Amino acid sequence: MQTKIYSNKVLIGKADLSISDDSMGVLSGEFIPNKDYLAIREINWKFNSTNNKDFDLWKSLRLNIQLENGYFLHSMGRISIWDIQEPMEEKIDIEIAGVFRHLIDDFFKTDPPRLFVEEP
Repeated sequence: MQTKIYSNKVLIGKADLSISDDSMGVLSGEFIPNKDYLAIREINWKFNSTNNKDFDLWKSLRLNIQLENGYFLHSMGRISIWDIQEPMEEKIDIEIAGVFRHLIDDFFKTDPPRLFVEEP
Protein backbone atom coordinates (compact mmCIF):
# COMPACT_ATOMS: atom_id res chain seq x y z
CA MET A 1 0.00 0.00 0.00
CA GLN A 2 1.27 3.45 -0.89
CA THR A 3 2.08 5.66 2.10
CA LYS A 4 3.39 9.11 2.94
CA ILE A 5 6.07 9.37 5.63
CA TYR A 6 6.20 12.43 7.89
CA SER A 7 8.50 13.81 10.54
CA ASN A 8 6.21 15.89 12.71
CA LYS A 9 4.08 17.65 10.06
CA VAL A 10 6.76 17.67 7.32
CA LEU A 11 6.47 15.17 4.47
CA ILE A 12 9.90 13.50 4.22
CA GLY A 13 9.13 10.78 1.68
CA LYS A 14 6.93 7.90 0.62
CA ALA A 15 6.95 4.12 0.66
CA ASP A 16 5.01 1.18 -0.73
CA LEU A 17 4.52 -0.94 2.40
CA SER A 18 3.71 -4.63 2.59
CA ILE A 19 3.61 -7.24 5.34
CA SER A 20 7.10 -8.53 6.13
CA ASP A 21 6.37 -10.38 9.41
CA ASP A 22 2.68 -11.09 9.87
CA SER A 23 2.97 -12.65 13.34
CA MET A 24 4.79 -9.60 14.76
CA GLY A 25 2.79 -6.98 12.87
CA VAL A 26 5.73 -5.72 10.83
CA LEU A 27 5.33 -3.73 7.63
CA SER A 28 8.24 -2.73 5.43
CA GLY A 29 9.15 -1.39 2.04
CA GLU A 30 11.51 0.87 0.17
CA PHE A 31 11.61 4.42 1.51
CA ILE A 32 11.77 7.07 -1.20
CA PRO A 33 12.96 10.26 0.51
CA ASN A 34 12.33 13.78 -0.69
CA LYS A 35 14.54 16.84 -0.08
CA ASP A 36 13.01 17.42 3.38
CA TYR A 37 14.42 14.10 4.60
CA LEU A 38 17.87 15.70 4.49
CA ALA A 39 16.92 17.78 7.56
CA ILE A 40 16.63 14.64 9.72
CA ARG A 41 19.03 12.31 7.92
CA GLU A 42 21.97 12.93 10.24
CA ILE A 43 19.79 12.28 13.32
CA ASN A 44 18.75 8.97 11.75
CA TRP A 45 22.39 8.05 11.00
CA LYS A 46 23.46 8.92 14.53
CA PHE A 47 20.62 6.96 16.12
CA ASN A 48 21.25 3.82 14.04
CA SER A 49 25.04 3.85 14.43
CA THR A 50 25.36 3.75 18.21
CA ASN A 51 24.47 1.35 21.01
CA ASN A 52 23.90 4.27 23.40
CA LYS A 53 20.72 5.50 21.72
CA ASP A 54 19.19 8.90 22.47
CA PHE A 55 15.51 7.96 22.44
CA ASP A 56 14.42 11.50 23.32
CA LEU A 57 16.09 12.79 20.16
CA TRP A 58 14.49 9.98 18.13
CA LYS A 59 11.04 10.66 19.61
CA SER A 60 11.42 14.34 18.72
CA LEU A 61 11.30 13.33 15.03
CA ARG A 62 7.71 12.11 15.57
CA LEU A 63 7.81 9.81 12.54
CA ASN A 64 4.33 8.94 11.32
CA ILE A 65 2.86 7.16 8.33
CA GLN A 66 -0.27 8.05 6.41
CA LEU A 67 -1.84 5.32 4.31
CA GLU A 68 -3.21 6.13 0.87
CA ASN A 69 -6.74 5.99 2.30
CA GLY A 70 -5.89 8.82 4.74
CA TYR A 71 -5.49 6.70 7.90
CA PHE A 72 -2.47 7.53 10.08
CA LEU A 73 -0.74 4.33 11.06
CA HIS A 74 0.40 4.05 14.67
CA SER A 75 2.40 1.13 15.97
CA MET A 76 3.33 -0.28 19.35
CA GLY A 77 6.89 -0.73 18.11
CA ARG A 78 9.36 1.53 16.40
CA ILE A 79 9.50 3.07 12.96
CA SER A 80 12.98 2.43 11.57
CA ILE A 81 14.53 4.02 8.51
CA TRP A 82 17.50 1.86 7.51
CA ASP A 83 19.66 4.47 5.86
CA ILE A 84 23.44 4.25 5.71
CA GLN A 85 25.92 7.05 5.15
CA GLU A 86 26.10 6.56 1.40
CA PRO A 87 24.83 8.59 -1.54
CA MET A 88 21.06 9.05 -1.67
CA GLU A 89 20.96 6.74 -4.71
CA GLU A 90 21.30 3.71 -2.42
CA LYS A 91 18.09 1.88 -1.52
CA ILE A 92 16.68 2.87 1.88
CA ASP A 93 14.27 0.56 3.70
CA ILE A 94 11.62 1.51 6.24
CA GLU A 95 10.15 -0.84 8.81
CA ILE A 96 7.17 -0.36 11.11
CA ALA A 97 6.98 -2.88 13.97
CA GLY A 98 4.01 -3.70 16.16
CA VAL A 99 1.17 -2.67 13.86
CA PHE A 100 -2.22 -3.62 15.26
CA ARG A 101 -3.70 -6.84 13.82
CA HIS A 102 -6.98 -5.25 12.72
CA LEU A 103 -5.09 -2.66 10.64
CA ILE A 104 -3.08 -5.34 8.86
CA ASP A 105 -6.25 -7.37 8.23
CA ASP A 106 -8.35 -4.40 7.05
CA PHE A 107 -5.79 -2.47 5.03
CA PHE A 108 -3.14 -4.97 3.90
CA LYS A 109 -4.78 -8.40 3.68
CA THR A 110 -8.19 -7.41 2.34
CA ASP A 111 -8.43 -6.93 -1.42
CA PRO A 112 -9.46 -4.24 -2.06
CA PRO A 113 -8.49 -2.67 1.28
CA ARG A 114 -11.32 -1.60 3.57
CA LEU A 115 -12.19 2.07 3.22
CA PHE A 116 -11.10 4.25 6.11
CA VAL A 117 -13.83 6.83 5.58
CA GLU A 118 -17.14 5.47 4.38
CA GLU A 119 -20.24 7.26 3.15
CA PRO A 120 -22.94 7.64 5.86
